[in-house]
Amino acid sequence: MVVGNGLLAGAFVAYAEDRDIVIFASGVSNSGERASAEFERERVLLTDTLKNDPALIIYFSTCSIFDPALSNSLYIKHKIEMESLLQAHGRDHMILRLPQVVGVTQNPHTITNFIRDRLVSGETFTVWANASRTLIDVDDVRALADHFIADPAFRNRAINIFPPMHTGAVALVRMMERILDRKGVYAVADVGSSVVLDDPDIVPAAIASGIRFTSDYPEQVLRKYYGRG
Repeated sequence: MVVGNGLLAGAFVAYAEDRDIVIFASGVSNSGERASAEFERERVLLTDTLKNDPALIIYFSTCSIFDPALSNSLYIKHKIEMESLLQAHGRDHMILRLPQVVGVTQNPHTITNFIRDRLVSGETFTVWANASRTLIDVDDVRALADHFIADPAFRNRAINIFPPMHTGAVALVRMMERILDRKGVYAVADVGSSVVLDDPDIVPAAIASGIRFTSDYPEQVLRKYYGRG
């Protein structure tokens, strides 16, 4: 069963008829969201799903919960609350914490769509010099999730799914400029923070899933979804 209709829900459509697994992919789509109604919608839906469906529930959280600069974010506080809700309920579950997922989506709030839209429109924007982002292909999220779901040893755990390389915000913008052949109009601010993630299960899972996290992985992912032709 798949709950949701966005980027992640589309990637996990093969689980739509599976009665033993619920892919809960109906979370708040904007990490900058401030409307309490959006957070409440997800909380009510997750609570109802926990009550009504006995299957294993796969919940998508965010690796950004480890970023101290975001500790006051309503989105981060909400994700931590949802993780706690799952962990306290006693139902079989798996929490998959994700970095910035890249794929085909109309969501204007993803970091890559945001940059793409600013480069195309010529609108001025600000880049945080000290920030970095970790990009992952949505297809690789699906492959890694399949790996963990198939192994009962990962039940009732939180797993950080991410490639072992990070891209500085300025470098990310420059990658997008090369790929789109557009020059952005932006100011670089001496702010932001970076978080180095770690999880011993990721590299073995990637190898088992046929995923190669090479040094040029971030640009490969961007070219896959934003390259011309």
